[in-house]
Amino acid sequence: MADLSRNKLIKLIDFGRGKISFQDMNLEGMDLSLLNLTRVDFRKASFKGANFFRSDLEGANLAEANFESADFSKANFKRADLRRAVLKDVNFEGANFEGANLEETDLADQVMKNADLSWVNFKGANLSGADLTGVDLSYSIFDGANLEGTNLARADLTGASLRNANFNRANLKGAHMFRVDFRQVDLTGAIIDELPF
Repeated sequence: MADLSRNKLIKLIDFGRGKISFQDMNLEGMDLSLLNLTRVDFRKASFKGANFFRSDLEGANLAEANFESADFSKANFKRADLRRAVLKDVNFEGANFEGANLEETDLADQVMKNADLSWVNFKGANLSGADLTGVDLSYSIFDGANLEGTNLARADLTGASLRNANFNRANLKGAHMFRVDFRQVDLTGAIIDELPF
């Protein structure tokens, strides 16, 4: 499918929601702010520098899409599939990822303050060096994830699964860790108040 303007894309989405795939589409730099993009198939699309401010992408398929330098501020990605997506230099300010799938996604060095990351699947994801200060990560799955050097100070990890995760040198000071699964977690050099067991 050829590159589209914002107006043509809106018409296609409204006409064929759930029926048309925008897989591999080039939508770099496009203003997609304030749009209803729920359940749209954007697998492997390129959104470099795109603006998703306050857009609704609930349930959208965004697996392996490229969002380098995109603006996700205040956007809704609830239950969206972002497996193996490229999320480098993204603005996550106030975004909602509740229940999203971020399995095997590279989020290294990302700043995700004020984002809702509860009930998220982070299995095998790379969150090394990320800043998750004070973020709601409750009931999320971090099994096999890399959180080396990640700042999780005051983050809410209630009910999270951290099996086989790497928290080497992570900052967990003041983090809420009630009912957390710590099986086979590497906490070498982690900054932590005390474990709740």
